Amino acid sequence: MRYDDVTAVVDAFRTALKLDGEPAGSNYRMSIASHFFALIDYGRRSGTADTLSAAFVRDPANHRTPEEETNEDEIGKAIFEPVIRQLDAHLHLLGHGRARGQRTLAPDDLQLMYRTLYILLRDSGRRPLEICSLPRDCLEARNDQICLVWNNHKARRQRRRLPITTPTAQAIRTWKERREQLQSSLPPTGADYLFPALTHLATRPYLPTNYLGETLRDWADSIPHLHSEGTDTHGNPLPFDRSLIYAYAFRHSYAQRHADAGTPLDVLRELMDHKSVSTTQRYYTVSLKRKRDAVTKLAAHVVDHHGRPSPSSPTPRLPAPPASRHGLPTPKASASTSKPHNNVGNPPSPPPARTRSTTATLPTELELARQEIRALREDRDRMRQAIQHQLGQQLDALDTGHLTERVNELTRTNQRLEDSLQQATDDNHQLHARVRTLETDLAAARTSLRRMIREENTSR
Repeated sequence: MRYDDVTAVVDAFRTALKLDGEPAGSNYRMSIASHFFALIDYGRRSGTADTLSAAFVRDPANHRTPEEETNEDEIGKAIFEPVIRQLDAHLHLLGHGRARGQRTLAPDDLQLMYRTLYILLRDSGRRPLEICSLPRDCLEARNDQICLVWNNHKARRQRRRLPITTPTAQAIRTWKERREQLQSSLPPTGADYLFPALTHLATRPYLPTNYLGETLRDWADSIPHLHSEGTDTHGNPLPFDRSLIYAYAFRHSYAQRHADAGTPLDVLRELMDHKSVSTTQRYYTVSLKRKRDAVTKLAAHVVDHHGRPSPSSPTPRLPAPPASRHGLPTPKASASTSKPHNNVGNPPSPPPARTRSTTATLPTELELARQEIRALREDRDRMRQAIQHQLGQQLDALDTGHLTERVNELTRTNQRLEDSLQQATDDNHQLHARVRTLETDLAAARTSLRRMIREENTSR
């Protein structure tokens, strides 16, 4: 078996499928690849794999199973706050059942660790990988404000700081004290992390995210009842879809909670540690209550073309009197109006001055906006045509002979570069063939040397 066989094995791990035929997760694929090569290394150390070629070795650069980042455009929705309160009420069930890590930690220690992980997911809104890889010294006090120190692996921004509440900080301190007592039974590679790896075969020094995801899934399935916000036709609460409960969904819940509380968008962007506001806006929706409040506030300022409150306003609309041919209200008939009208003594009051901002109706505003948009588009098209015409004139004025010569020169240079690249490729293939031959000779020499050593030891 040679180097190419290692590549084939790694490619098989990269495209591994689950039992149901769906693609396996990146954490699972990394895990099985790590266990396979750990078994190969053990066979070589113990002498049981002496016949295996020395060329069958893993290349750290080319034989990696990359960890897939979650696509933020396709991640799920926020978990409703009533559902989170139900999860909090069943927090005593988290860490029991089929929780990952039972071979390393005692039940009480395992439950405390996963409870702390859940509290951090719920209260900080960080990604699962950012929670699992928190440094051991992740708490920092500044001006009586406790901050969580974390690393944004996706954007490669290290030592970020997030203000957290006192109960969240106390949950971290409680687990940290318990973790200090467990350090001797944990792998030394995770000494710098708040949630260290639980086995020596782990590919990373901190707790794998699939441990957290699988334990949360088992916990959600173990809760007897989870109710949604609505009710059925008989008034009974509807069951909540438990598949919507997973680690990344709590990041949406964090953003939705702040949006409903009225946190400004620029502040929420900083809390989420996003570069763009548009990314932050994908993490929450505008609730019906906020829409209703916005409509109610706007209704107090909307009037019709008579200057009276519109139907959407909470103030009742009065019926408008019939208008004359000049657009003015016709006075009602009464005893005082039956007399001849004196134009000198009682001059008619002038019509109220109308302004676009106070008396124009919404359809009028929309029509004016459409006309302005059409005018802007026409100006844009005229400017585009003028620029294209000017560029065409400039191109016609250029010396085409000079351009043709320059193109030919670039073509010749490109051909020389292609020839050099082909020569370098051929040399590289020859070197690879030579390396594979030397690796085979070296493996054979090693095998012969081991055989000679065993024969010499046997003769003694």
